This record gives sequence, C-alpha cells and structure tokens, in this order.
Amino acid sequence: MVDIEKELDPLFYKLEKEGKLERYKKTDQRIKEEFNEFKDIRDDLIIPLMRDYQRYLRKKGIYSDIIRQPKIDSPTIPNPSIAFVLSELNLISPLGIYPSIKFTLEGGKILETVTGKTTFSIEYQKNQITPDLISSKLANLIKFSFEINESNL
Repeated sequence: MVDIEKELDPLFYKLEKEGKLERYKKTDQRIKEEFNEFKDIRDDLIIPLMRDYQRYLRKKGIYSDIIRQPKIDSPTIPNPSIAFVLSELNLISPLGIYPSIKFTLEGGKILETVTGKTTFSIEYQKNQITPDLISSKLANLIKFSFEINESNL
C-alpha cells in the first residue's frame, strides 16, 4: 500500500516553498466567491422571476422549462447556468431549437445567451443583473417567439 504522505509531501513542500500553493488557494477562493455570488443572483433573483413567467404561461396553456446546470452546486464545475426554455412544440425553430434564454457565469461575468431562429450573447457585470433586466429579457423572449411564430402561421 502506498504511503500518501511519503508520496505527495515532497510535491506540496516544493509548491509551498515556491509560493505556488498559496496562488492555488487564492485562485480557488476567487472561484468560490464568484460561484457564490452567481448562486445568490440565480437563486434569489433569476429563478423566482423565471418561475413567475412559467406560472403565467402555464395558465395560458404554454409549456416552459427552467434548466439549471449543473444540477448540483459546486464551484469546481465551470460555467454554471440557468436557462428558461419555451418548450412549446409550435415554437421550435426549423433547426429543431426551442427559444430560450440562458444566464451563465463565465470569467467573473454573466453571459446572457438567447437562442431561437438566431443565437446571440450579451455580457453583463454581476451588478447589472436586476429584476427589471431579467423581467424585460424574459418578456422579450416570449413576445419575440410568439410574434415570429404568428407570422409563420
């Protein structure tokens, strides 16, 4: 059986001596802080608004989904995201894509990606994510998806 300390202590001694171990710890701490900030924004602001729109659409007989990636909260998994998908069959694009809006943590910023007939992305600082912004983005996705679909009927 391998003696873990005997096997790995020289490596960590060398990393500590060169100051690299501290840099790993600082990077790890920064990643955890960014993840926790995104998690708070996602859980306290974005998801509740998405649920409000989902409930409204359900009353109108329209299907939608809220998809969280990854399903577990872990700062070690890169680019966590939350997406609102209009999963109504009549709204599917010719490419087989449902209209959606996704907010992803990337490099300390939040990337909004809207997918439908076309795909585009906008980058935000975390402090730019407000209830008004999220509500207008969700409403615009719904309006645009139904207006485009209406013109194809």
